[in-house]
Amino acid sequence: MDIGRKVRMVRDVFETWESARNLTKTIKTKYDDKTKYILKLSSKDMAYDSVQDWLLEQATSKTLSFKTGEKRYFLTASFGKAVTVDIGGYPIKVQTTDSNSNDDNEMSDSSNGTKRGFGRNETTILFTCSNQDARNAVVEFLDQIYQQSRTQEKKVLKFSQTSWGEWQRSGLLHRDLDSVFLRRGQKEKILDDIDSFIKDRERYESLGVPYHRGYLFYGQPGTGKSSLIRALAGHLKRHLFVMSLSGIKNDNDLTEQFNGISPGTILLIEDIDVFSSVTREKSGDDDTGPTLSGLLQCFDGVNAPHDVIICITTNHVEKLDPALIRTGRIDQKIELFGPDQDQFERMFTYFYEEDAGVEISENMSTSDVVEVFKQNLHDAQAARVGIKEIADKARNVEL
Repeated sequence: MDIGRKVRMVRDVFETWESARNLTKTIKTKYDDKTKYILKLSSKDMAYDSVQDWLLEQATSKTLSFKTGEKRYFLTASFGKAVTVDIGGYPIKVQTTDSNSNDDNEMSDSSNGTKRGFGRNETTILFTCSNQDARNAVVEFLDQIYQQSRTQEKKVLKFSQTSWGEWQRSGLLHRDLDSVFLRRGQKEKILDDIDSFIKDRERYESLGVPYHRGYLFYGQPGTGKSSLIRALAGHLKRHLFVMSLSGIKNDNDLTEQFNGISPGTILLIEDIDVFSSVTREKSGDDDTGPTLSGLLQCFDGVNAPHDVIICITTNHVEKLDPALIRTGRIDQKIELFGPDQDQFERMFTYFYEEDAGVEISENMSTSDVVEVFKQNLHDAQAARVGIKEIADKARNVEL
């Protein structure tokens, strides 16, 4: 065989090998383009809440909303629908899914069991990555968030309703529970009850008992009902959802709002007596507000949220329908009062670190006292003068 022929044979073999290698690269590239890496973060994972909180902090109503099916609220406009977020420079699809779902489009993880009783399922956050580099970015992201959560204090967020019916982050909560003054022993009793509820979660779920707690705070205006609940949210490190019933069109809208509330949070409905339509029975599907039966279903029926502390406030407890506040639906009914002398003196010492030295009237409200303090933050004597003036006016009213 001449040299030229051997060279041509070697060249043909090399070209065949090069073509095969290029074809392999092409196939691999096309394969990678179609391959999706799916990372699953279970609600049982220690990092779950930290990752969820971080993602929630980044959310705005324009990019993410907070509705889900039975369990979790964040990142989905409807349960199982993915949204895209940027992680490490890569577009990552993120969604929540229920482990009991059989819908392939929701990419459910049906290998996990359903809890006994009321069908509360394990929830999973799914991160869908377009390639391995994106997957690695998500892994690094999850690890960073979890490590940060171990050293940073959790931020407590406040959520309010938007005009189009979504929950939207509306601020951070900073109220210190030590700055809220009730009658002696009252605050401790509330905390003991909530602590027992939190500690008994596994017992509730093992028995199949709905895991939520309801509180009614009532009393004269200005006694600190809403301030107490905001401070409780900060103390318990639970995000606060503030619901306005006047902004809800009908029972379906009400159910959607309740479905958007996350477990592990507090729901506040202020001045529930003002919204009189909740005590009227209507068809429930028009746009004149929710019905009483619709509200009851959301409090402790099939639409009741899981692991949520529901707090309602009113200045007129006598106006509420008894069905709304019956035992089992509202677990604790707590009356708040205007300050007595002991309560006032503790408030004064908190603000000025000295004794009050002035007597108050029984008809004064907590908000009256706090307003005087706010106007005289650095002048204890001026605060005493202001308190005495209000007390004298209140005594004249008594006469």
